Amino acid sequence: MAGLENLEDYEHDIESVETDVEETDEKLENVNERLNNLENAISQLSGDKEVAQSLESNVEEAKETKEQVEAEREALASQLEGMENELEGLSQENDESAAVLGELESAGEDVGDARSIVDERRGQIEAHKSRIAELLNRLRS
Repeated sequence: MAGLENLEDYEHDIESVETDVEETDEKLENVNERLNNLENAISQLSGDKEVAQSLESNVEEAKETKEQVEAEREALASQLEGMENELEGLSQENDESAAVLGELESAGEDVGDARSIVDERRGQIEAHKSRIAELLNRLRS
């Protein structure tokens, strides 16, 4: 991401990651359900060791799939953390602009329009940070 001028681009980036998070949520739910079904079936087949053992390869395959999904989720979390760090930098940059405007305002300058821009950016940054925090919580739960 560039600077404060491109703050709107974060909306699209966050939506894209949110879609990926939703997809991995579903994949993880499906693979966990598959593992539970297989493990229940194996426990019910305790008297038929041959059939139970034949299902073990399915369990291993499901565990590998789960690991892949968890790796995808870790990559998404890293991406979101990077965005979070960038937004923190933009927030500091915006706060510096607000401080300069405060100095000008105390010198009698009319900075109303510029103050509106800074306030709008602050709102956007906080909204983006909140969405990112929510997505990170989903990935880590």
